[in-house]
Amino acid sequence: DLIRLADLFRIIGDPTRVRLLFLLTKHEICVSSLADQLGTTQSAIFHQLNILKTSKLVNVVETENNFTILLYIINI
Repeated sequence: DLIRLADLFRIIGDPTRVRLLFLLTKHEICVSSLADQLGTTQSAIFHQLNILKTSKLVNVVETENNFTILLYIINI
């Protein structure tokens, strides 16, 4: 469906979200590590991850001590 494809392009059109997706393809990683690697705040990372999670591009996986993020399969 063209609307979903256009939404996907809008979502991955943001450089920060592309960088997050790139980092998450390597392994699960916590928000604080993502913030450190991207040189931004945890709040900013949470905001971007929420957009990616809503679009089903990432998933949150609970571990014993914290939350980590997993790359989600893109369903186009």
